Amino acid sequence: GALPVAAGAVAGGGGGAAGGIPPAPPAAVAPGATTPTPPAAARKAGGAANSGQAMADALSALANLGYGPSEAAAAVAEAQAGEPGASTPVLIRAALRLLAPKD
Repeated sequence: GALPVAAGAVAGGGGGAAGGIPPAPPAAVAPGATTPTPPAAARKAGGAANSGQAMADALSALANLGYGPSEAAAAVAEAQAGEPGASTPVLIRAALRLLAPKD
């Protein structure tokens, strides 16, 4: 059977004092201050992570279309080399062009 649960006792059920830990207050920012731009290395690392995710997503899409792992990986790697930092849809289209039968 079902176990009785008091309202607000479920994790994530409303927040506040009765529901667990209250949310943190917003960070204080001095008037007129701007948020610092991350260093180039940090931006590059973030782009690399996004690029890696785009490649993984493109590989998954090609596998779902029936391409073998090795041919999909080769096509996605070549597509990524041709368009560094490309988004997932761009990588998929480029890889599909490389995998298309040649006449």
